[in-house]
Amino acid sequence: PMFALSQTQAGTPFIKNYKPNDYGASSENWTIAQNKSGVMYFGNAKGILEYDGANWTLIPTANNSVVRSLSIDSSGIIYVGALGEFGYLASDEKGILKYHSLLNLLPDNEKDFADVWKTYATPEGVYFQTFTKLFRLKNNKIELWKPETSFHFSYYVNHQYYINEKGIGLKKMQGSQLHLINGGELFSGQRIYSMLSYSEQKILIATRERGLYLMNTIKHATSITPLNTAVNDQLI
Repeated sequence: PMFALSQTQAGTPFIKNYKPNDYGASSENWTIAQNKSGVMYFGNAKGILEYDGANWTLIPTANNSVVRSLSIDSSGIIYVGALGEFGYLASDEKGILKYHSLLNLLPDNEKDFADVWKTYATPEGVYFQTFTKLFRLKNNKIELWKPETSFHFSYYVNHQYYINEKGIGLKKMQGSQLHLINGGELFSGQRIYSMLSYSEQKILIATRERGLYLMNTIKHATSITPLNTAVNDQLI
């Protein structure tokens, strides 16, 4: 069925649609970030789109690839995860944002990877995550982790980095090591598509195969229970 929303009634939101011709790039947009000034950034198949409310600017990556993930740190630096590429945006002498690759910090034999699906700027460093490699930028150096099998997606929730590994389960970063969480094997055969803060001690986990879970993380002891809601079957 098709639905139309009237914008003339009091209380209804104002919605404006932007077509690819309006912003001058691809119809594919994968991620969105907003800086402290309100400027919007979109991960587009053609690069990074910047929108200040009036003008659209396309900022290409070093290899002109699709941008899958964006994250802005506390100082306002915009980090970018692309296809076989990751880096950040910085202003040139004219104040124009340009893309700067970070691949120069990697040894040549580790520069081969595909999509950087997740990027998270955190107090312990900037994570760039692919299915075959996990990178963390800190103090202008990059740490690297590889899966025993293959990674799926990762999330930074309640000040903690989590990553799911196929056939093993949900792991979390402790210092510089990935550890399987207590009960994390529950997700060894599942795909997690979202992890959201439910409270200071609880995380909402959305899986493709079995719907929703609540994870309790009080005092590092983890318990995971299904969240049985009326819409669970529909979500699955």
